[in-house]
Amino acid sequence: MISNLFHYPQLVKPVAKMIHDEFWVNAVDGMSVADLVPHLKTAKVAQQMPLSLIALVDGEPAGCVDLIENDDEKRAYLRPWLAAMVVRADLRGRALARRSSAHCWTMRAQCISQRCILAPTAPASMRAWVPPCMSMSETTLPS
Repeated sequence: MISNLFHYPQLVKPVAKMIHDEFWVNAVDGMSVADLVPHLKTAKVAQQMPLSLIALVDGEPAGCVDLIENDDEKRAYLRPWLAAMVVRADLRGRALARRSSAHCWTMRAQCISQRCILAPTAPASMRAWVPPCMSMSETTLPS
């Protein structure tokens, strides 16, 4: 099941840890779990950015994806960002990332512009699932 994270406030910290462990654990001056929690809590309204979605398997966080305005000063003109796409390692290969991103695009069509970006610095675990409508650079999504 894929839902807005704000429906599961008790899972914000575990999701922040999942994101931290995937993207920030080895980063110099990276974000901590404590830094990520307030960012995730800013997604408070369905179909409005920032958007934070969670994939649940048996009621537990299995993955997440955020759609945010932009958090990269070097590419400030590119928006919105597909960010923090993570699927737990033991649940990869079950199309959770594909379903989560598709859900994100559906919500995007209802609430934001057509321009979207997938950071070219995305880890290999993300690049494996990029659907045909996206590339590892700027793309215009279909209406």
